[in-house]
Amino acid sequence: MQLDSFTLNQLVDELDVLVGTRLDRIGQPQKEEIHLSFRQGRDIQRLCISLRKDLPRVHLTAHHPDNLRTAPALCMALRRHLEGARLVNIHAPRWERYFTMAFSARNRLGDLIQLELIIELIPRASNLTLVDAGGKVLISSRYRVGAEYSFPPKQSGIDPEDLSLHQLTVSETDAVWKVLLSSIKGFGPLLAKEAVYRSGLPLHATSLQGRAQDVVQAVHALCRAPKAPAVYYDQDEEAVLWHATHLTHLGHYEQQTFEHAHQAADAFYYLYLSQQTTRNRKQRMRQVITRESRRRAKKRDRQASDWERAENADDFKLWGELLYAQSPHSVAGARQVEVMNYYTNRPLMIPLDPTLSVKDNAKRYFTRYEKALRTKKKARKALEQTQSELDYLDSLADILDRASSKSEVDEIWEEMQSEGLLGRDSSSPPGDKRRQPFGGVTFTSPQGHTVLLGKNHRQNEQLVRMARPDDVWLHARGVPGAHVLVRTPPAAGQAWPDEKTLLMAAELAAYHSKAAQAQHVEVDWTWAKHVRKPKHGRPGMVIYENEQTLRVTPESYAPSQ
Repeated sequence: MQLDSFTLNQLVDELDVLVGTRLDRIGQPQKEEIHLSFRQGRDIQRLCISLRKDLPRVHLTAHHPDNLRTAPALCMALRRHLEGARLVNIHAPRWERYFTMAFSARNRLGDLIQLELIIELIPRASNLTLVDAGGKVLISSRYRVGAEYSFPPKQSGIDPEDLSLHQLTVSETDAVWKVLLSSIKGFGPLLAKEAVYRSGLPLHATSLQGRAQDVVQAVHALCRAPKAPAVYYDQDEEAVLWHATHLTHLGHYEQQTFEHAHQAADAFYYLYLSQQTTRNRKQRMRQVITRESRRRAKKRDRQASDWERAENADDFKLWGELLYAQSPHSVAGARQVEVMNYYTNRPLMIPLDPTLSVKDNAKRYFTRYEKALRTKKKARKALEQTQSELDYLDSLADILDRASSKSEVDEIWEEMQSEGLLGRDSSSPPGDKRRQPFGGVTFTSPQGHTVLLGKNHRQNEQLVRMARPDDVWLHARGVPGAHVLVRTPPAAGQAWPDEKTLLMAAELAAYHSKAAQAQHVEVDWTWAKHVRKPKHGRPGMVIYENEQTLRVTPESYAPSQ
């Protein structure tokens, strides 16, 4: 969502609280994002300035992301000139998309100097420039150092506060809100649509329908409207947009109101960017899983071909035995010889190498037999390994499809990094996963027993590690899915587990598996003491024995509070 000038002016008005404070620290958590920390006594306020081409913005923030491991040149230069400086003024020209911050600082000689930081928040052309008292560029993300700085050209159009009836002309081809957007200063698409909606016109009306005066009055009213910042959410509870003014035409969205525009902006951008990161991660992980699955499927087919060829090893052994036992005479240069197969009492034609004797051909077949046996053994082991990797990738794909929260997606991302499927992020080394609390879902059976469900490989492994010998472990048979663990009650007797608890746990295991849409699913259950992770096994992979199988219909249950 792009900042319009109307909203930027409101944000900058609220930044007056920073005037008189000292710029304590400057950080750069991302390539196009600068954070300025202002201190007044013990009170610290953090200002986020983003120069992203698609999402330029400025707002106070309560979040403290880590800085880049190596500070970029822009950040280092700003620190050199501005750290310790005092903010003396902040100003945003009316209906423009840039603002200035005036600082009083000291140079290397200790002399007091005046500096001005100019932030242009224009989509695809954002810029941050520091100039001296004479307007010469000291630091800039776009302009040459030492050049004379010139402010962006003023926006063309009508001042919305001065809009009159005769200035409002609408063609029959464009929607009214698009005409407002192109002819009025400071209004973005949201405000233009809001003016049309408040005038009583249909949102996408292409004619004024005799309501020109109502449109003008709606524009004037929006200019004088009290602040009503809010974040708007869609039906999936994802942050869609925010604005400093109450937008009545978005009544179909859920909204969360705030006292200050900065609070709304901070809440929206944090959620929106987190959701964007999560979506991007899921997309990249799907691409990696698909690519690796295709590679391994081709590898499996080659290994299966090797296996099939190695299956002919017994023929080589038989031919060698028959050639040795019967020592048939062959014509020099013969390419085959007929012998009696005493296993079937039928004649058998054996191919020969015409350059070798019969006995040498027999030796050659025994050699080929021994080589085929070795190849067969290796091919079987390699084929099993490749199939195991394919099963793991299939399980990852299923877990990713069912992941619904940022934390679940992040856990899958970390797992794929640790397994070498994604590039490792050395800036955030993983902690000790064994000491982390169980992050899965907890349910309570009708009999009051605790049922735990792991939604990804890490949580599944946590269940295996934390299980007591007489806990009940369940998993959908033959398909990727969640592990389910039913904790042993203190007074468990010979009747444990009870039928209703076991049925509920099995239905949960079926519902949280790849077979969730099937009418009936087979679910294996066994005591936790019979479940173990194989040596060098992939995350989430287990071996179990002494299992029993239930046939259930997948069913969801509400988690325990």
